[in-house]
Amino acid sequence: MHFMTMEFIGRDEEMSVLEDQFEKVEHPFVIIKGRRRVGKSRLIHEFCRNKDAFHFQSDKEDNSAILQSFYWPLR
Repeated sequence: MHFMTMEFIGRDEEMSVLEDQFEKVEHPFVIIKGRRRVGKSRLIHEFCRNKDAFHFQSDKEDNSAILQSFYWPLR
């Protein structure tokens, strides 16, 4: 995805929560859910920039299904 054309603003609170989890937990796992088209992918992209981190996207609705869809490719 190409996000470089627009300035990233207005997500200080969310970025702070992600930074806290990233710094305090040895292997943080965070689920980000929300309405469509509110900037979740951009938030994740900006957060992971210049970090030893990765993200996974799922179209599942409940946390159990999300975890299961994350687990299968890692087996």
